[in-house]
Amino acid sequence: MPDLYKAKSEVCFSIRISRDDLMGTRLAIYEQVQDLHQFQEQPKVLVSRNCPSVIVADLLDLTRLELYVGLGFPLSDLPNDERILTRVHVMNRDTFKDKLNVLIAKRDGQSTSQEFTFLFFF
Repeated sequence: MPDLYKAKSEVCFSIRISRDDLMGTRLAIYEQVQDLHQFQEQPKVLVSRNCPSVIVADLLDLTRLELYVGLGFPLSDLPNDERILTRVHVMNRDTFKDKLNVLIAKRDGQSTSQEFTFLFFF
């Protein structure tokens, strides 16, 4: 695992989310991040590059969230709107120095898999 994705603090807990359809998965992801958003002033969330862009689009609704995507994430799949594109940051070693609060990663393997893993850091 590249140093870029290594946590700088202990993993507090992880959640594995798996739903039969993408809508159920999206809702489960949003609810988890929304809960964190209520208690943290500016939570930092990294969405891995293999997650569907709709996950990022959903999270843009949480206004205080600092949203990062992995290098290679298809930003072109998001609406071409300056208000959206300025809120999504591409994670790289040179620009990211803070701790992450959440990592959202899609399980590798079948493209139809709707299994995601959350890692929460404090």
